[in-house]
Amino acid sequence: KAHMDNMKRPFFIMTQPGASIIADKMKDFKNVLGENNAILVQSVSKMIKLYKDENQPKKPVVALFSPHNALRLLSESEKLGIDIISRTRFCLDEIHERSVDTDVFIAKLSEKIKEQETFPLQVLMMSATPDERVLKCFGKVKQLELPDSQLFPIDIIPREVDSKNKVSNEAAIQTVEILKSMARGEKQLGHILVFTSGNSRINEIT
Repeated sequence: KAHMDNMKRPFFIMTQPGASIIADKMKDFKNVLGENNAILVQSVSKMIKLYKDENQPKKPVVALFSPHNALRLLSESEKLGIDIISRTRFCLDEIHERSVDTDVFIAKLSEKIKEQETFPLQVLMMSATPDERVLKCFGKVKQLELPDSQLFPIDIIPREVDSKNKVSNEAAIQTVEILKSMARGEKQLGHILVFTSGNSRINEIT
């Protein structure tokens, strides 16, 4: 979209609920986009510097922030008198994970967007269970829904690890245990789907 706009709106900000998810997603963005095709940012101060630069970026600027840092960016840009809204698209992921930072950021963002003319696909909100009150913050919102499909029976196997770098190992152990139970005839043969926060962690599990 930034290229289609002739870089009139080169900035793209995506919010993620946690720091570990941001780190994984940043690796994915580097793999998919390539560092030569986009400027990847995780720092509020670097983002402010790019907004202040009189020279328009030559390639899209993709930033990944927690709701807290996204709120900091809005606040600091407002203090400096920088208009970031007219040059930025926003993707708000997992908007059902409510926190004070998330709610205040959405409220402030919707307020600022309403102050000026919006453009197509400026805000994308993603959630499996969206809160209607949050959607209404932006006025009329187009909802895109995946059709319902038949669900498979699900076994919940709760496990705890004492640090995030042990998550991949525990997922691999559980996968092997499921395969063993299939081999013993205790579980029906089938596919195993492993959901995690990024491509790099999938590679670790593999």
